[in-house]
Amino acid sequence: DQDKAVINQRIGTRIHGGGSAAKRNKSLRLYARDVYGKSTFDYSFFPDKPYPSYKRLILRNSGQDYDRTFVNDASLQEAVRDLNFDTQAYSPAVTFLNGEYWGMLNIRERFDKHYLARVYGVDGDNLDLIENGVVADEGDLHTYNAMVNFATNNDLNIAANYEQLSTMMDIDNFLDYYIAEIYINNTDRPQNNMKCWRLRTDDYQADAPVGQDGRFRWLFFDTDIAFCPEDNATHNTLQRAIEHSCNASQILAALLENEGVKNRFVTRFADLINTTFVPSRIIGIINKNIQKITPEMPEHIARWKMPPSLDYWNYRINILHSFAKMRPEYQRNHLREFFDLGEDLQVTVEIPNIYQGCFKINTVNIDPEMEDDVFSHTWTGTYFSGMPLRIEAKPKQGYKFSHWEGDIESDEPVLSLTPSGDLNLTAHFELDPDAWVRIIHYWHFNDLPGDELESVEADYSVDVAGVITYPGTGAGYMDRRKHRDADPVSNLNLQMGQEPDQGAVLRVRNPSDTRELIITAPSTGFTDVFGAYATCRTSNGATLQELYYSTDGGENWTLLTQEYEVFELPDWRLQSFDLTGVAEADNNPDLMFKILFLGEQAANDSGNDRFDNLSIHGTLIRNEGPEVVCNPEYVYLIENGESLSLDCSEFFSDPDGDELRYGVRSSRQDFVELTLEGNLLEISGLRRGDTRISISAADGQNPPASLSFQCLIYPEAYPLAQDDFSFGEWDAATPELQYPPHMLFLQSDTDDPDADYPLNYAYYIAPDDYHADDAESIGFPYQLTGRSRLNGLGQDGISFINTGRGRDLGGALVALNTVGVDAASLSWLAGTLLKNKREYGLQVQYRVGIEDEFQLLNSPQAYQVGVDGEVQHFLPFALPDELLNQEYLQLLFRYHHIDGGSGKRAMLRLDDILISTEVDDFPIKLAYISLKNNEDNQIVLSWESWLENGLQSFLVYRNDSEDFSSADRISPHIAAVVADRGASYQFVDDQLLHDGLYYYWVEAILSSDERKAYGPYCYFWDSSLGEPAPAPNATSLGNIYPNPFKNQLYIPYSLAKDEIVKIEVYNLRGQKVNTLNLGPKASGTHCATLKAQDSDGKALASGLYFIKLEAGNKTYVKKAMLIK
Repeated sequence: DQDKAVINQRIGTRIHGGGSAAKRNKSLRLYARDVYGKSTFDYSFFPDKPYPSYKRLILRNSGQDYDRTFVNDASLQEAVRDLNFDTQAYSPAVTFLNGEYWGMLNIRERFDKHYLARVYGVDGDNLDLIENGVVADEGDLHTYNAMVNFATNNDLNIAANYEQLSTMMDIDNFLDYYIAEIYINNTDRPQNNMKCWRLRTDDYQADAPVGQDGRFRWLFFDTDIAFCPEDNATHNTLQRAIEHSCNASQILAALLENEGVKNRFVTRFADLINTTFVPSRIIGIINKNIQKITPEMPEHIARWKMPPSLDYWNYRINILHSFAKMRPEYQRNHLREFFDLGEDLQVTVEIPNIYQGCFKINTVNIDPEMEDDVFSHTWTGTYFSGMPLRIEAKPKQGYKFSHWEGDIESDEPVLSLTPSGDLNLTAHFELDPDAWVRIIHYWHFNDLPGDELESVEADYSVDVAGVITYPGTGAGYMDRRKHRDADPVSNLNLQMGQEPDQGAVLRVRNPSDTRELIITAPSTGFTDVFGAYATCRTSNGATLQELYYSTDGGENWTLLTQEYEVFELPDWRLQSFDLTGVAEADNNPDLMFKILFLGEQAANDSGNDRFDNLSIHGTLIRNEGPEVVCNPEYVYLIENGESLSLDCSEFFSDPDGDELRYGVRSSRQDFVELTLEGNLLEISGLRRGDTRISISAADGQNPPASLSFQCLIYPEAYPLAQDDFSFGEWDAATPELQYPPHMLFLQSDTDDPDADYPLNYAYYIAPDDYHADDAESIGFPYQLTGRSRLNGLGQDGISFINTGRGRDLGGALVALNTVGVDAASLSWLAGTLLKNKREYGLQVQYRVGIEDEFQLLNSPQAYQVGVDGEVQHFLPFALPDELLNQEYLQLLFRYHHIDGGSGKRAMLRLDDILISTEVDDFPIKLAYISLKNNEDNQIVLSWESWLENGLQSFLVYRNDSEDFSSADRISPHIAAVVADRGASYQFVDDQLLHDGLYYYWVEAILSSDERKAYGPYCYFWDSSLGEPAPAPNATSLGNIYPNPFKNQLYIPYSLAKDEIVKIEVYNLRGQKVNTLNLGPKASGTHCATLKAQDSDGKALASGLYFIKLEAGNKTYVKKAMLIK
C-alpha cells in the first residue's frame, strides 16, 4: 500500500483526551458515519489484528508521554497483550493537515461499543460500559454498583459468597489487570482511566463464549504516565492500589482477604515478573518501537519542540530502560513486605529437547518454540521461599513424559511442592508409540448417494483413497440405508467426531454367495495395521461372514477371521481384526481385505447384510526428518537496493523424499522484508544494520530442521554528484541499531581482528554483554565505559577500543554513488586517545560493490597509534579514477590490530571525514599533518608531502585563536627536499608560553612565491606533563578521578598559599564549555566536583576534555575522558 491512498472518504473528527487535549498537537477521534458517506474505515490498519474494517479510530498524541518518548503506552500495551484483558493496537503515522506537516500521531483502536461488538460479537447497544466506576458510557450503573456492594459487604472467605461474586465479574481478568497496572507503576489510576464492561444478560451465562457471559471485564489503556521518573521503579504501587478508596480497589482488597485469591494473586504476579516483565523482553519491545519512529523524530521535534531535543528524547528512553531493569527487584520486595513472603529463590528448569516437550509453571506455559519466549533450553525464574509451586511437564505430539531429574526425581508429570531453597529440574520426554497410531481409512457411510453403488470411496483416507467394491455374478448390489429408529445405524466404532443415531449404512444385497466385498486399503507409510467394523443383517440376510486379506493386490488371499455369526437387526456386531506383526501388510500400497458371505440365506433373492463405521488403523512409520545440507552463513544486501533470491531446497534434503514446507523468520523484522513462495525466498534490505535470518524445513512428521545465517545490510549510497559528504559528529546518547546516514559501524566475531579480517556484523552489544558499570546504559552502546565499544564523542567524532569480547571492532563504512563525478578527494582525522599497550591503527580501504575483498586505498592513508592526545589530519587526497562513476562504492575506515598480544588495546579517534568533488590544483600535495607532545613536553608538528612540484620551503605559524592573519611565524624557512615520492618534515615548538589551546598553520611556498597555508590545526598544551610530582606543600593539580568519567569528576588540588581559584573546561576544539569560579581558597588540599555539564547545564558529549586550574597567576592542565 506504499505510495497510494488506501482510504479517501469524508469523516467526522473531534478532539480526544483529557489533559492531553491542551497540547498543541492534539489527539483526534475519527468517525465513519453514513451521513458522511461511508459508515466504516475499510482498511487493515493493524497487521497483527484480523479486522478489515473499523468504525472509530484515534490519532493519539501519546498523552502525557507527548514530550517524552512517544512510545511508552504503545510499548507497555504490546508487552502485556497476551494477558487476560484487552489492549489497544498501535501503528505510528506521519500526519499532514490540509497539506501541512503535522508531525507524528499514533493510530490506535478506541475502547467503545463498536470495539466490543467487533471483537466479541456482542450487541453494541446492549452493554454496560463503565468509566472510573462512576459514569456509564453505555447502559447504566445498576449492575456495577450491585457488584461493588456485594464484594465489599460480604465475607469472600465464605465459598458461596466468592462463587456468587465470580458470576458477576471475571476475577482472572481483574487480577491480571491490577497486576499489570501495579507493576508498570501507573499512578494515573486506579482513580482514573479505568473502564470495565459487560454484555447485559439477565444472569450469568456459564457456557457462553468469553465476553458474552454477562460478567464485568476490565480494559487496559492510557499508560503514558507509567515507567516515569517522578514515581520511579522503587514506588510501592501495590500498597497504593490495595489501599485506595476507589471502588475497584475496594473490590481488590476484599478479594485478597480470601486466602485462595491471595495465593493466586501472588503466584500470578511472580509468574508474570518471570515472563511477561523480563527486562530484556520489555527493553526489546521499547527499542523495536523506537526504531520505527527514529527516522521521523528530528522532523517531528523541529515541528513541535516536544520533546525539546533528540538528546532529551534519548534521555527519556533511557529512563524506560532503567525502570525495566530495576522494577523486578523492587516489585518482589513490595510483595514480600505486604504479604509477608519468604526470601527469593531460583527455579531453573531445563528441557533437553524442545521439540519433545515444554512445561508449565503455575499459570504460565514456557515453550521455547513460542516466538515471544524468554529462554532456549533452560529457563530460570525467581520465586519466594515457602511459596507453593506447581510445575507440569507437557509432552508434545508423538512423545510422552518420562521423568524429572535434578533436585527432585519423579516419574509424575505434575510436581506440587513448596521449596525453601533454589530448585533445579530437568524434564525428560520419550517417544510415545501409541501417539503415532493413526486412522488410515474410515468409512462412516453417512454421505452415500441414494442410487445403486458400483464402488464406495472412503470418507477419509490419509493418502491414497480406500475403496469398497462388490464384484461377482448374480443380482446382488450395494446401496445405502438411512437411519430409522426401528431400523437403526450402528453406534459402534464411531470415529472422527461422528454423532450417534445419524446418517446411513452400507447395504449389501442378496444374493451374496456369488459375490464378495472387496476393500482396497493401502497402508503406505504405516505398520501394525488393525481395524474394526460394525455389521448386521436383515432376517433373510447372510448369517455368516469370513474375512481375508491380500498383500499382493488380490492375487493371493489369506484367511484372517474364520466364519463368524452376523446378528439380526436391530443388534449390531463389532468385528475387529489385527495384522500387527504381519510384515507383508506393513507399508503396502497393495493391501486389500475381502469379506465372503456364507450360510444358506446368502443365496436368497431378498435380504441383505449391512456395514457401518469401517475403520483401518496403523502406526505411522516415523521416517527420518529433514537435514541441513549447506548453510549460506553470510548474505549481503544494500539498504533499499536489489533483493536477494534464495532457493531453500538447496539448503535442506529429506532422506525419505518427503515434500518439505519452509518457514522463515528474521530476528529484526524491520531490517529486512522476507517473501516466501514455495521454496523461493526473496530478501530485501529495508534499513542498514544486520539481522539473523532463520529458515526451517518441515516434513509434517518430524521436528523441523533449521538453519540461520547472518544478513548484513549495507547503507544506501550517498549521491556524491549532488553535494559533498561529511561526517564529524556522533551523539553518545544515540540508541542501539542507529547509524549515521549512508554509514554503518562494523564489528567482527573475533578478538583483535587484523586489517584483513571480515567485518560481517553491524555494531551492537547484547544486553547480557554490557559491563556491570554500564547497566543503566543498556540499549545505548555509544556511551559505554567498559568492554569493546564504539563511543560517540559529539563534535569530536567517534572512538574505538577493544577488550577482547569475541566481537571486537571494527570500522566505519561509508557508501557512495560517484556516478557523474569526474574527480573527488578525501580528507579525515585520526588520533590517539589512549595509547595503552597493544598497538592498533586506522586505515582507509575501498571496494566497488559488495562482493570483492576490501583493498588498501593507498599509502599513506593509514594511521598508527601514537602518544596520548596525538592528532593526525589527513589532507585532501584524490580518489583513484577507478572509484569514480561507480553506482556503489564503499570506503572503510578500519580500526585494526597491529602488534601486541597482551595488555590493554589502544583507543583511537576518527573524525572530520570529508569526501568532496572539489579538487585542489595547488601543485604541492601534503598527505597529513600531525601534532603531539614529545618526551620533553614540546609540541611536535610532523607532515609528509607526496608531491612537491616547484616547492621552495615551508613556514610554521601559531596563534591562540583561529585567525591566521594575526598568527606569529615561529619557524625559519624549512627547505624543500624535492623527493620524487615526497618527503617527511618536522618542527618542534619549544617556545610555548602558557597552558592552553594553540592553533597552527603550515605554509607551503613555491619558487614562484605562490603560497598556501594548511590549517588551522589546534592542540592543547599542558605544561605539567612530564614534570616530577610537586612537593606536598606546593600548588598543584592532582590526578583527577574517575578517568574516564561518566557523570561526575573529582578534581583534587593543593595550594601552597591562599589563592583565588578557577577551573575551566575545554573540549578538543579548544572551546571553553564550563567554568567553576571557586573564589578564595586557603592553603592546603582541596577537591572540586565537576558534573558532566556545560555552563548552561546541558549534558556534555562524550570525548576528551582539558581541565585547567588557575590559582593566582599560575595554570595547570589535566586531561579527562568523558564516556557516557
